Amino acid sequence: MKKATTIEIQEWQEDELNWWADKQLNFVAIATLIQLSALGFMLGSFYLLSIAFS
Repeated sequence: MKKATTIEIQEWQEDELNWWADKQLNFVAIATLIQLSALGFMLGSFYLLSIAFS
């Protein structure tokens, strides 16, 4: 197996890894909003069901 040179590692860092690092916070924020929305809808459904069947 050929080991990467320092130049290849730097190119990989600049071309591939930095893009993911820049976008990572957006991905996490969107996923968090989706999770919180799902939790809110679930709790809202439980509340409405408890009113409907009580």
